[in-house]
Amino acid sequence: MSHLRPAHETKHLSSLDISFANSRFIIEQTDNGISNGSALWLSGQVMACYLTQHLLAVASLGYKVLATDLPLIANTLLVSNTARNYLSGSIRVVPVDWTEPFPWHDQRVEPPFSLIVTTDTVYSPSLVTPLLQTLHNICTVSASAKPIVLLGLERRDPQLVDQFFSQAVDVWSFKCDRIRHKHVVQAMERVLGKVHMWKNEDYESVELWKLKLSLPKAQRS
Repeated sequence: MSHLRPAHETKHLSSLDISFANSRFIIEQTDNGISNGSALWLSGQVMACYLTQHLLAVASLGYKVLATDLPLIANTLLVSNTARNYLSGSIRVVPVDWTEPFPWHDQRVEPPFSLIVTTDTVYSPSLVTPLLQTLHNICTVSASAKPIVLLGLERRDPQLVDQFFSQAVDVWSFKCDRIRHKHVVQAMERVLGKVHMWKNEDYESVELWKLKLSLPKAQRS
């Protein structure tokens, strides 16, 4: 078992045995190029530190969690990884394809949702609109819970990232605020500890954002 290392240092490993936030996680991954969701990525790791430190919004701390991915991943790696690392709370896995209607009919889906977390999902121009449409749909259905979207990304393609947030604001009525980098660093230091803290260059491209849908007054209550 080892401490959490930056994802780019462990892509070659098919199994990760990690000590994180006083718990042990065994994660299976593949780097076969078929799907981005089959391996661990940096912004997901950084988000986990932030959540653990600031919001305590992980299943291991008692939340009811709905975990989603494309069917190829949800029905294989995601199911096995969540089952292997179950601690407490509730985790349900449901396949979701942003280009298809959201599966509200699935009995495992129980809105409203108060927190939506998505990481490493802004990477393709063709998926910007489907992702935002899906987030808008979930937030609208969950309006009574006043949901917050926490989004993590790596700014590999600045133009694509700017396009995403421009559309989020202008088309889908999201208010978008970046979480200050110093708060991210503080969360990571507290969770990882100074001995195992990453170098700044390991994660300087990662950004965490908070999105909140601006709902019409009639839907706010």
